[in-house]
Order: sequence, then structure tokens, then C-alpha cells
Amino acid sequence: MMNMSDIEDMVKMLADAPEEQRKKMITERLKTIASQPEEQRIKSVAGIVLATSKLKKKKMAGFINTRTVAMTELPPEEG
Repeated sequence: MMNMSDIEDMVKMLADAPEEQRKKMITERLKTIASQPEEQRIKSVAGIVLATSKLKKKKMAGFINTRTVAMTELPPEEG
């Protein structure tokens, strides 16, 4: 389980990554979250949302856009 500092570091790193790399890594993270027990999924998603809110607007917009695209491309059983 990642702590909040780890999640913030991960989100910052992803926000700085090139688009294709960011999308690939976010997709893998979403698959990992989908396989977690419900309580852990809730904590993981909440941590990512909180960490995303701490990004600068431009980085936040790119991260949210990529995350949204990745989520819409996952099969329902994986997202």
C-alpha cells in the first residue's frame, strides 16, 4: 500500500511524463486499483484525487485528460 507522500510523488511524476508514457502508466495503475479490495480502492482513488488537486493547473489538466482517456479505454471489468 502506498502512503500519501508516495501517491503525491507518483502523480507529480506522471504529470511530468510524456503523454504516451503517462497514459500507459495510468492505465496500469487503474488496473491495479480495480483489482484491490473495495476499502483499498477507495483510499487509492481518494489519494490520487487529493494529489491531483495539488498540481499546477496546466499539469492538472493534462493529468486529468490522460486519466479520463485511459479510463474510457479500459474494458468495464478492468476499470
